[in-house]
Amino acid sequence: MLYRYEFSRKDNYIIAPLILYEIERNYSENVQNEKKIIPKDEYESICENAIRDIPKLAEYIQKYFNIKD
Repeated sequence: MLYRYEFSRKDNYIIAPLILYEIERNYSENVQNEKKIIPKDEYESICENAIRDIPKLAEYIQKYFNIKD
C-alpha cells in the first residue's frame, strides 16, 4: 500500500503492508508502536512477506515507468 504519511511535516509517502496502514488509521495514537497491537510473530511474518515482495514491486515500477535495465 502506498500512502501519504499523515504525521509527516512534508509530503512523505510510505510503502507498507495494508495491515500496517490500517493500524495507523485506526490506532493513530499508537502509530509508533505497532508491536503492541500485533503479536510479535505476526509482525515478523508481515515484515518477511513485505521484504519478499520488494523484487515484484521493483519489477512493477520498472514496467510502469518504462525503465530500461
